[in-house]
Amino acid sequence: MNIYKQELKQYRNTLIGWCIAYICILALYLSFLPAFLDEGGGMRDYFASLPPEFMAAFGLDISLFFGPLGFITFVMTMFVLLVGIQAVHMGLSIYGKEQRNRTSDFLLSKPVKRAKIFWSKFLAGLTALFISEVVIYSAGYFIIKMVSDAAFPMNTYLLLLATCTFVQLVFFALGTLLSVLLKRIKNIVGLATGVGMGFFVIRMIANISNATTLRWINPYQFFDNMYVVAYNRYESASILVSLGVFVVLEAVSLWIYQHMDIHAV
Repeated sequence: MNIYKQELKQYRNTLIGWCIAYICILALYLSFLPAFLDEGGGMRDYFASLPPEFMAAFGLDISLFFGPLGFITFVMTMFVLLVGIQAVHMGLSIYGKEQRNRTSDFLLSKPVKRAKIFWSKFLAGLTALFISEVVIYSAGYFIIKMVSDAAFPMNTYLLLLATCTFVQLVFFALGTLLSVLLKRIKNIVGLATGVGMGFFVIRMIANISNATTLRWINPYQFFDNMYVVAYNRYESASILVSLGVFVVLEAVSLWIYQHMDIHAV
């Protein structure tokens, strides 16, 4: 439990920074919601005049785009990039800092099993991500209510935002795996940003080219937000694949963490 508390304490300032950034970005994006709804006809004509590849790149359906949920979907399409980067950064930071600071031998020399260290860090990471999600859910809802009187089904709103949770879980597990595979990561922010942006660009290319085979290897594409808006539910495969990938990546990371060599400094 001491490891758990220590990890949360060390990540506290970073977590506060992410939460403030989330609130500011949500406020910026959602402030355009009233204008978007008031100019529905003009906006529809504008987006209809754009190349179909533009809407496809962001996974948007123009028939469902115009309305509160459609706009929120567009915001989440961009916003999910940030939560992905944060989750990768969390996995890289929380498991890799001992190797980066050359204190791994000190930590693992303590009378604590490696599995306990791993799971303590794991719980600390999930706790931080959960706090982030609570901030995102709450801030998004209150900002929408402040800027617009438009009605929208709360359950669909929660389903849309919950896709961020699944994305964070998968990217956190990916960051964990990278941290135990790579010896020393000199630039965690750069690597996390590169991983998040890389998958996001692949998503856009896959949407434009209609490469459906790439969907299930890209965490950003596990969930189709337009499907959620249309049917008010998830595809079963989306939940199974995201949770399956999360479990497999964490299991592999745990095995490597328990068997990897630690070089004393």
